[in-house]
Amino acid sequence: MHFGSDEDEYCLLTQPGALLTISLAPPYEGLSRIHVLGNREGMLSLANVLLWFHANGSRREFLSVTSLPFVQRQGMIALSIRMLQEDSTPDDYGWLQLMDKGQQYEWILPEDDLQPLGLAVHRLACFPEHGYDLLPNTRRGDAWIWLELLSNRPESESVSQP
Repeated sequence: MHFGSDEDEYCLLTQPGALLTISLAPPYEGLSRIHVLGNREGMLSLANVLLWFHANGSRREFLSVTSLPFVQRQGMIALSIRMLQEDSTPDDYGWLQLMDKGQQYEWILPEDDLQPLGLAVHRLACFPEHGYDLLPNTRRGDAWIWLELLSNRPESESVSQP
């Protein structure tokens, strides 16, 4: 069976006008916080890629989120997802691990947690009144992921954001 390149797949899964910006935010409850700020199209595109990654789990183990074509980064932050071939963790969405260079994070997820994560991001895109999510749900690992829609910000802040 022929598979296209990952880049071709990402283009297929990306909505027109999609934009996400990833940066480090002030710590929350003593842990680093990675801020993923974007428009609805960006969140929907991220959800699509996460669900694609889950569907293709037999062919790959890693996904570089900061390398996706609709993702911009502020600073030197890097975020990748490593999928484990393990059972899911209830309502946890894995954990984040700080890697060797101080701003490189790896989000470690059991394979069965990828689909619920993709659906949670999809829900955020489809229900903009919800505004944001803070993941994982438990205090495990080195950081939190703060997913936020641009539409959740006051108009004065939204204008200055990319």
